[in-house]
Amino acid sequence: MPDPKPKVLVAQDDPLVARMIVECLRPLDVEAWTVHSGRETLMEAEAAPPDLILLDVLLSDLDGFAVAAKLKENAATRDVPIILVTTQARVEDRVRGLALGAADCITRPFYYDEVRARVSGALQRAAAARAAAAAGAAAADAAAAGIQGRLQEISLPNVIQILEMERKTGTLELERGGVGGALHFDNGQIVDAAWKEHGGEIAVYRLLQWTDGTFRFVPAPEGAGPEQRIASNNQHLLMEGMRRLDEGGRLLERLPPPDRPLRTTARLAERLARGRAAANLKQLLDLIDGKRTLAEILEAMPDDLHTLETLVRLQENAFIEAG
Repeated sequence: MPDPKPKVLVAQDDPLVARMIVECLRPLDVEAWTVHSGRETLMEAEAAPPDLILLDVLLSDLDGFAVAAKLKENAATRDVPIILVTTQARVEDRVRGLALGAADCITRPFYYDEVRARVSGALQRAAAARAAAAAGAAAADAAAAGIQGRLQEISLPNVIQILEMERKTGTLELERGGVGGALHFDNGQIVDAAWKEHGGEIAVYRLLQWTDGTFRFVPAPEGAGPEQRIASNNQHLLMEGMRRLDEGGRLLERLPPPDRPLRTTARLAERLARGRAAANLKQLLDLIDGKRTLAEILEAMPDDLHTLETLVRLQENAFIEAG
C-alpha cells in the first residue's frame, strides 16, 4: 500500500493567496487544504494534526504568533512543524518565530521555488524526526549523545535553539568547504565561537551566514568549556546576526557582483600619495588587487559588514571599481 501523501494545512486569511499557495505546492504531491482564521487553524490542527502548517502571521482574529504559541502548548499539536509566512521582513519577527518553535519563516512576496524548497525540507526533517522516535529508546539515547546533520536540512539558528532548549554544554563543530568553525555552549548559552583565526561575536555572525555544510555537537561536562568571551544571550546574537545579514544584502546591491574582481583607481593612488592609510583600511586595500573578487575579499576580512560599508564609501568616492 503506498505511503499517504504528506498533509499541509495552509492558514491564510486572503483566499486568493491561499489558493496560490495550494497551487504552488501541487508539484510536491502533498495534500493541502486551507483555513482562514487563527481559531480555525487551532481546531483543524487539533482534530487532525497535519504534517506541516504554513501559518500566516497576519490572520484576522489571532495573529500567527499567538496561534503558534497555542499550537506548541497543546500536546496534540506541539510536534507539528510550522513555517511562518509574513509580509514584514523584520528581523524581530523572524527571531520571534524561531523562539516560538517555528521550523522556518518565509517573507512575502515569495518565489514558488523557495516555498516548495522550504516546505519540502521541513517535511523531510519532520519525517526523519518521526523515524528516529519510532526507532526506540536506544536510538533516542544515541541521538541525544551527539546532535549532527547538514545545515541544508536544519538551519544553524534552529540548531542553536535546540541546544538552548536542551541546556546543552559542549561544542557545536561546523565545517563547510574545508573551512571549520565552532560554537561553544555552556548550559545552552553560547559562550565563545571560532571561525578561522577569529573568535567571539564576530565569529558567531560569520557562522550564522552558513546555509550549507555539516554540524556535529560534542557534549562536555558543565563548566568544562572555554572561558566565556560572549556576554550577549543567544536571542541577541540571533537578532544581530539576522540584522547584519539584511543590512549586508542591501549593501551588496550597491556593489559589483560578488564574482567580479575589484581594483583601486588612480584617484585613490593620488589621495594616498598625500598621506598614509589607517592600518585596518590598508589591510582591505591590499586585498583589492584587481584579481580577488568581492566574495574573496569579504571572506578574507573578519567583519564583513564593516568591510561592505567601507567598500560602498570607496566606490562612492570613485576609489575602487570592478575589474
